[in-house]
Amino acid sequence: MQEYEVRPFIPLVSIVMPVYNGISFLQKAIESILSQTYTHFELIIVNDCSTDGTLEYLYGLNDERIILVNLEKNVGVTGALQVGMNRVKGEYVARLDADDIAYPLRLEKQVSFMQQHPHVGLLGSFADTISMDGSLLTDGKRVEKSDIDLRWDLLFKNPFIHSTIMFRAKLITDFGLGYNLPHAEDYDLWARLSYVTKLALIPEPLIQYRVNPKSWTYVKASEQNHSEMLVSTREISRLVNASPETIERVRRWVRTGGHLPGYDFSVFVELIYAFLKLQSGSVTAEFKCRLRQLLRKRLGWRVVKERIYWRLFDKEAAIRIT
Repeated sequence: MQEYEVRPFIPLVSIVMPVYNGISFLQKAIESILSQTYTHFELIIVNDCSTDGTLEYLYGLNDERIILVNLEKNVGVTGALQVGMNRVKGEYVARLDADDIAYPLRLEKQVSFMQQHPHVGLLGSFADTISMDGSLLTDGKRVEKSDIDLRWDLLFKNPFIHSTIMFRAKLITDFGLGYNLPHAEDYDLWARLSYVTKLALIPEPLIQYRVNPKSWTYVKASEQNHSEMLVSTREISRLVNASPETIERVRRWVRTGGHLPGYDFSVFVELIYAFLKLQSGSVTAEFKCRLRQLLRKRLGWRVVKERIYWRLFDKEAAIRIT
């Protein structure tokens, strides 16, 4: 009689989904994962001491790919995410919030991309937005963004939608990373991952992001804005020596425009120089165009042509500005 070795199931992808009192949308979120065209995954659901029937619903699920972690004490989103991270077995870690919905091809497309681009360690996508009742609010963007585009964005804001993310678990263990900063745990982690890996964005929506006034994004908006400012300040401070107040004015100016005092503008120019030097060899023509458009929008094309752009790249390029 031939004997067969029974090997434990080892998934390639671990999806981490924390939930707190999310019974209203949890079923659709879970079903969107269980119905993925790519099936070699585990779904780690961390119940953060819910009181609304969430736990009872989760106990009723019967799918061997679901790993339920039930916390007896509420630890918040950041803590629940880290608990989930400590349980992953997959090579890739994906995320989905308990009120969002993944499109059926989401995992298949992201796994394929990661396997074809081994140098990329952090991958996101765009998202369609939906209302509380599931109605489509906006179609997700379909814009190409390179590694350098995402690195520039990371200086000022979080360019990734958390529920679209996939990253390599090995980077977390090798470099001792994790979800640590409350209210901006994702932005903080993406920024730190950018020190050690390439970044990428699939230029299509792979999920539906629910605009939920009861979610932490809205309930803790002021705390989240403060934590995001701390991450942005830290990242910019790695490139320029300036006070937190100056950095915040520069950050606001890049994001929304308005007046920027002369000294603050000199810090911004220094920031561009430092960033381009750090990315030497990776500066694409598309990024040059994007930076030029930002400067034009904030300053006017003539100032860009005569005072700034030619110093950043080359005089011939400045002459071509129209």
